[in-house]
Amino acid sequence: MNNRNAILLAVPFIVLAVFAGILIAPEHSADDKVYFMDNGIRYVVTDEEARTVSVAPLVDGKYEAKISLVIPATASDGTKTYNVTGIAFKAFAFNDDLFGITLPEGLRT
Repeated sequence: MNNRNAILLAVPFIVLAVFAGILIAPEHSADDKVYFMDNGIRYVVTDEEARTVSVAPLVDGKYEAKISLVIPATASDGTKTYNVTGIAFKAFAFNDDLFGITLPEGLRT
């Protein structure tokens, strides 16, 4: 198999992975903060060196209608794993369907 055929075979899997949220690159905002999604939750990097993040508000609305949302102790941008140490301002604004949020140990803010 030549390189061209291998690339053509890989394209559908890459597209599927992007839509599934596996290969989504971190987003950079106008305020120079880095955001990424992991398992349907949006995070903002609070300290790159210490590898810490906070749960951030979604850009396009609210989290999926769930009765309860579980925030894990760690989150990954696909290349690095971060400790979840905070909840950003208005992280759950407009989420009236949430009746419970389970927070990880080690949360500071």
